[in-house]
Amino acid sequence: MVTKTGRISEATFETRRTARYFYAGDPSTARRLWFLCHGYGQSAKKLLEDSISCFSKDEFVVAPEGLSRFYLKGFSGDVGPSWMTKELRLSEIDDYVNYLNGLLDEFFKKFSHPPLIYLLGFSQGAATVSRWIASGRVPSRALILWSGLFPPDLPGTIPQGAGAFKIYLVIGKQDQFISMEQVSSQKQGLEEQGYNVELITFDGRHAIKPDVLLELKTRLYQE
Repeated sequence: MVTKTGRISEATFETRRTARYFYAGDPSTARRLWFLCHGYGQSAKKLLEDSISCFSKDEFVVAPEGLSRFYLKGFSGDVGPSWMTKELRLSEIDDYVNYLNGLLDEFFKKFSHPPLIYLLGFSQGAATVSRWIASGRVPSRALILWSGLFPPDLPGTIPQGAGAFKIYLVIGKQDQFISMEQVSSQKQGLEEQGYNVELITFDGRHAIKPDVLLELKTRLYQE
């Protein structure tokens, strides 16, 4: 793609790069495959560490890391990842969707039988897993948007053939970034589009609550 403004032209080209992910479990013995997508600046490893107590040997859990990284404060110190920014937005979305599809293909073939797939996105990761499932490549049984919202440009575009998935909106009552009004409004909008949506609230802020995740996971396996 080439664009031109005056004497200055802008162009892009595709290139390979190395992505990092963290995982727990053994796909050769597990029956379920979980993907946990982190929030803005959040360590993918820390997300997995905070959630690992909820999972058993029956589950293989993958926490992919966004393709961009930055210093969280100033020019040194702790580093955090990001899935995308407003700059080259559509290209970044395509890049991470292709990356996640490739990661899915890599692990899918390691299972002795096709696994049951579940997607959980926390904060910025909620938009990431939503756009991923919209690609139609991942047959997820559940789309869990934790402390995050469904991208406003996606409702009505997700292919129902991508899987018989249900959408779970999980939000802390004291979340400092997202209001209950926003989540309730989104639930109504998604239901009007024909999606099966459930709103789950808990006492807490903008964070993963292991006890809430464990309870939700138990329910998912019973449905």
